[in-house]
Amino acid sequence: MWGDTIEKFIDKLVVQHVIHIEGSFPKSVSDQFNSGTTPYELVLQSNTIVTDLGKIKLPSVAELNDSVPVVPLINVAEHKKIIAVQGFVKTPWAVIKKQNNSIDNTCFGSIAADKYFLDVKISDYAPDFICEFTKGQHVQCLGSVIRNGNCYFFCVQAPSCITLVDSQVTTLKYLLLCKPLMTLQEESNTASANSSKKLKIAQKH
Repeated sequence: MWGDTIEKFIDKLVVQHVIHIEGSFPKSVSDQFNSGTTPYELVLQSNTIVTDLGKIKLPSVAELNDSVPVVPLINVAEHKKIIAVQGFVKTPWAVIKKQNNSIDNTCFGSIAADKYFLDVKISDYAPDFICEFTKGQHVQCLGSVIRNGNCYFFCVQAPSCITLVDSQVTTLKYLLLCKPLMTLQEESNTASANSSKKLKIAQKH
């Protein structure tokens, strides 16, 4: 939104407020220009009506930790709601700069467990963000799976959603042997296809 359009809505787009939007439409966004948590954006027009429904009280990380399930890393793709996942830091979180002073910068890291690793994005972070965790530390991430076509990653709201589980530290050798979690489904599909071929061959004989 630019010019007169943004001026019309700027006072109603308030952090932690619920808004009702009428008269907008979704538009897919290229990964190159997407710093959000979904593969699309809502386009507001001059005839769009935005209604502020008031402020919401967000639950604290501690409150969420008491109510969300801890899911094994290899099973995260099966869940659509907020979950907690534990693993060892494979890549400490860092801001990836797409352009200097760009709002399109993103913050990514990854955790590993069960021989696989999962990319984890921090949605909201300070401009001077510095990761407090080091490679190999045992952490828990509180967030949800974000899908973009056949790809997906795990997204947490803020750095505070990543906490230290215990003093356990894994080895660099273990981390290097871990494969991308998305390959697990590919391996499963390949195994199923091979099994079907063997069954057909056996039936012919």
